[in-house]
Amino acid sequence: MFGYEGKGSAFALLQDKGWISSLSAGNRISSPDQTLFQVQMNLTADGEEHWKDVVKVVFDYGNILSNALNEDGATDTCKEGEKELRRIWEEVATLDRIRFDQTSPGAVYSFSSSVAQSISKHGTEQCLSIGSMLNESSDTFPLDDVKQFINGINPSNCFIERCSQGAWDEMETVYKDDDDDENNNSTNEFKFGKQTEKWYSVDYYVSPVDDEDVVQWESKNSDETSLHLPEPNRYIPRSLDLCADLPTEAREPRIDNPIEPPNLLVNKPNIGRLWHRLDDRYALPKSSVTILLRTATSENKQQSNGSWQYDPYHSIRSRFLTSLFADAQAQETYDAYIAGLGFTLSKSSSGFTLTVSGYSDRLSDFALKVCHEMFVFNMKSC
Repeated sequence: MFGYEGKGSAFALLQDKGWISSLSAGNRISSPDQTLFQVQMNLTADGEEHWKDVVKVVFDYGNILSNALNEDGATDTCKEGEKELRRIWEEVATLDRIRFDQTSPGAVYSFSSSVAQSISKHGTEQCLSIGSMLNESSDTFPLDDVKQFINGINPSNCFIERCSQGAWDEMETVYKDDDDDENNNSTNEFKFGKQTEKWYSVDYYVSPVDDEDVVQWESKNSDETSLHLPEPNRYIPRSLDLCADLPTEAREPRIDNPIEPPNLLVNKPNIGRLWHRLDDRYALPKSSVTILLRTATSENKQQSNGSWQYDPYHSIRSRFLTSLFADAQAQETYDAYIAGLGFTLSKSSSGFTLTVSGYSDRLSDFALKVCHEMFVFNMKSC
């Protein structure tokens, strides 16, 4: 939930403000007797100046989850917020099962070592499926455990690690009159101020969090109304069955099949050509669509004599455009991404190439959406 990057997420809000460039959430330390949960963000220059507001958004999203689990007015079945979390839990389980069933084997060397490690922890029966939520559904949602976990995410139960020149300069100003030797953490006694790491002799500062900041972060009167739980993911495949009209021999993988050239279905001058090739080697419920938009100006410039010559300025602008488009679509396409769909927009000497790939059931909807967004893309909106 904290690592979600679609609409309504903490990431979406902070990205729209221009404060962060990435966000990840998960276990920083995980062992049989302890776990440390971490939300890590890369701040922009503007985000560094508003780092306290960034922290506030993270705790605001924690309040969203807490409110969903502690709504007033329960129905005969369960509360609306709890229903939503159960729905999200089931979506995650569905996607995990799809990934488990459809993932191709990896390299033998890395596979054997990871399985050996998993066997030592979980035994032979679950060494491959552990963590894949194969037997989970909305009915198995661990309500009490989630409530306990969410209650632990609060400003009085955390530490904040900042890594920037601005943070260092700020601490040097706060502790400029302190004696480094007195604050050195060479003994086991904990002290605030400048410390030296034991093994690598790297200097760092330890400072208490201001009480005023804690009060602000604990406040539930937030002006941010755009935070909400993820909406239903409309890109989850409804079926992974192969097309009914496929010939029988194409329904089973035949790795040794020769790769035949694609068939030309449409050939209209000045409009375009459409090619198709059936994957009859792997028999997977996946497809891909590749569109080439020919334009010589993607990295070339026309000379006075009518010839074309490579131009670094055009090339850089084209590459910059593809990066902007990918960033602009990050939130809109996140649900598709976690549902096994993806797209890439790249430039070449021929023009721009758009490739959309993933599970066939939802591929056409996703491809049409990306194409539409590409043709109406406005750089001013970035």
